[in-house]
Amino acid sequence: MRKTYKIFGNLVQINLLSGNEIQKQTLLQHFALYDESEEEDSPNLIINIHKGNIPNKTQALNPKIHIETERGFISSFPKMSVGFENIKPLKADLSLDFQKKGILKYLKRLYNIQYNTIDQRISQILHELVLIPAVYFDPRQFLVHSSAFKKNSGGAVLIGGTGGVGKTSLEIELCMNRDYSFIADDISVLDDEGNIWPNLSFPKIYAYNLKNNEDLKTRIFKNRRLSDKLAWKLKYMLNGASGVRRNISPEDAFEKFEKNKTKIDKYYILIKTDVEEISIQKINAQKASEMSISVIQAEYFQFNNHILWHEFNCNAINKIPILKLNDVLLKWKSLSEKVFKNIDCYVINVPLHIDHKKFVKETADIID
Repeated sequence: MRKTYKIFGNLVQINLLSGNEIQKQTLLQHFALYDESEEEDSPNLIINIHKGNIPNKTQALNPKIHIETERGFISSFPKMSVGFENIKPLKADLSLDFQKKGILKYLKRLYNIQYNTIDQRISQILHELVLIPAVYFDPRQFLVHSSAFKKNSGGAVLIGGTGGVGKTSLEIELCMNRDYSFIADDISVLDDEGNIWPNLSFPKIYAYNLKNNEDLKTRIFKNRRLSDKLAWKLKYMLNGASGVRRNISPEDAFEKFEKNKTKIDKYYILIKTDVEEISIQKINAQKASEMSISVIQAEYFQFNNHILWHEFNCNAINKIPILKLNDVLLKWKSLSEKVFKNIDCYVINVPLHIDHKKFVKETADIID
């Protein structure tokens, strides 16, 4: 199966070279929100998905989860590997350990926080381990760990911060109750002209996001099997509200979503601090940039480690790296400061211990 989509302003060709029907249908369903390209232009990124080891000539193996190849490197993860070659067009290989049938497959699915197999997570894997890391190679784009949305004819609003600070809860409130359209759930792709490109990876909704929200809960569990619902209850009892989640299409969850780039209007960074009430303060572009880069570095530490190992191996075998982490971070600092100088940037201080409903309402009021 071969499909070409317009993603983050680029033409991305996805080739499913060996896979099963579940993977094929999952890919078609999850990437249907992006425009399919009918252009004859060459793609900017080619992604090959296949079973087994990624074809390569290993030049170095330091550490054993990092393979240095002739034109790039391969990152090994549990049940999968991702390789990049910085040629034109940029080439990425994704190798998956396909799940076998039987009780073992069911137990692994039950154990998973989302109650799905690696076959059903293929879209999420593509976004998180291939499409987002591919931005590292783009000279005009950078990443921000944030949710993003747009209201009517206005610009895009970004809500950044570390994990668990409340971004998804605000996304749900703004998109379901305040007439905002969805742009991104977790990672925002921005360009040097101050645009954000839609990241239509399915939002991850945790049990705590569904508190007092029967509408969204109904949408999430619509058409799901009884075993799925029972697994949710079991994981909730064992691990609590932060130990179980489900993915849902932004179209099914929020109905409205953006398909084209949008100019950024405001950027809010949420932080939990020792304050009594929610407060907001304006910050300059340099501070917004530094805070953003710190968070995205931590969020993508695994890929960053592979870039550093790539540099180490290249030095050892007298080879020029296809990517240097310091160069990427300097580029992102320059691009983000340029963009943030032209928009309003704020820090929203949130009390360490605050009622969740109060947090959502008051913070949404500030943003809205």
